Order: sequence, then structure tokens, then C-alpha cells
Amino acid sequence: WVLDCTNFTFDTLIAGSMIDENRSNSLENHAKIYTTMGGYDAIFNRTFDKARMDLVPKDQLLQYLGGDVDAVLRVARKIKREMVEVPCLANLYINIVHPAARAFEKVEQRGILVDPAKFEELRVEIEGKYGNGGVVAELTNKALSLLPGRLKMKYADDLNINRPNLLRDYFFTPAGLNLKPLQYTSGGKSGKQEPSTAKAHLSRFHNIPEAKEMVSTLDELGVVKKVLTTYVHGFMKHLRPDNRFHPSFMFFSGRMFADDNDDSGTSTGRLSAKDPAAQTIP
Repeated sequence: WVLDCTNFTFDTLIAGSMIDENRSNSLENHAKIYTTMGGYDAIFNRTFDKARMDLVPKDQLLQYLGGDVDAVLRVARKIKREMVEVPCLANLYINIVHPAARAFEKVEQRGILVDPAKFEELRVEIEGKYGNGGVVAELTNKALSLLPGRLKMKYADDLNINRPNLLRDYFFTPAGLNLKPLQYTSGGKSGKQEPSTAKAHLSRFHNIPEAKEMVSTLDELGVVKKVLTTYVHGFMKHLRPDNRFHPSFMFFSGRMFADDNDDSGTSTGRLSAKDPAAQTIP
């Protein structure tokens, strides 16, 4: 919206998270902890879709807004008192965290410029033009070619290299390499302990000559699939009409709003982002 709040001097969400990162630091929760106003917005939240605030009748919108302003002011007074009792915490907030939050506010507004053509080029390289080729297909075929004939016949109904039973048979039975498992997991409804097919377990056999090529191929396949799902398909769904990403950066732990589906941020206060998670770009 290109709106700039010039007199924004205190953030109850971030400050509350610095005081106690092991709780939700939404205004809803703060209102319950620090004031007698807890639940002031409950009826509004049940009645209206906050994604369409433009449809809320003006009188009810103003009432809700007034409650928010009142709650923030009361909460801010209490949190400031808690913060000044720990001078080093107050110093950290005033001189580093708040200015940094304002800087990343600019990044959110201006966005991160994207080259969609390059993303498409990367997608085609990984999965082919129609989603059935590229590096993924090459690595998958390479992994399947390493299987002995008897296993290919056994799993001919669905010769999928990601099938746990196929991998288990290949690495840990006489039909394959017959290696000694180093890690087990409970399998199926029977609860019987079976050799794990987790990447971390299979990677431990990388130094065994007969297993090295398969382990390396599966590792590489996992990497390119991660790039495809997270950094191509996952990121591009957040592309805005201005050809930019506008991620939400977070210096806090907890839910920003009461109706968020999950907690955001990090318990340590380390910078993170969502929609997309821009800080995770390799």
C-alpha cells in the first residue's frame, strides 16, 4: 500500500517476544496477559472475514479498531515497564532490533525483484518442459538402473525409487546389497522394527563401495527435488503482479494475529521470513 508510519516507536509484538519467546505474542494473547480487555475482539473475529475488512460495516470496524488501539496502548505500557527492568534488553531493542525491523519494513514494501524467465529456465532444467523430464528424470532412471533384475520384477507394478520397501530390500536384504542396518524404525500397524530408509540413515553407507553410487544418486535427487518444490514452485506462487516477492520478515516468536494458522518467527529472535521464506534461499 506504500504507507509509511513515521511515528512508529514501539512494537509490542517484537518486544513481548524478547521478554518471553515461549508464548504467543499476538495482541489477542497480550490483551489477556496484561489487561482486563481479554476477548474484546472475540465476537468480531467470529463474525467477519479479516481477509475482507473492506466488507465490514463502518460502525463495527471502528469499534474493533478502537479496541485494538486501546489494547495496544495498555499492553505497551506494561511491556515497556518489564523491558526497562532489564537495561541490556532495552538497549538491544532500542538500538538494534527496532531500527532493524524498520529497515526490513522497507524491504517488505519495495519487494525483491524477480526474473521469472530465469525461474522457468531452472524449472525446465530440473523437471523438463512438461514436468516429466530434466535432471529429476535422469537421476531417477540412473537410480533404477542400479537395481538388480529380481527387485525390478518384484516391484514392476510400481517401480518407484521412493518406495520404502524397495529401498529396504535393495540395501538390507540378500536380494540387494544385504548391508547391516545401523538404524531402525517402527513399521506399519504391526509396530515391527524395520531398517530405516531415511536419508540420514542411508547416507551413512556412502563409504561402502557397492552402495556409494546409489547413495550419491539418491542424495542428488533429493537436492534437486527440494530446489524444485521449495525454491521454484514454492516461491513462484508468491510472485506479485509487480514481478517482486514481498515476504513478511519476522523478529519475533508467536502468532502475529489471532487467526494465524501457526506460530511464526524463531524462538531465538533470529530474522526469518514467510511468503516466501526469503532467508532460506541457497
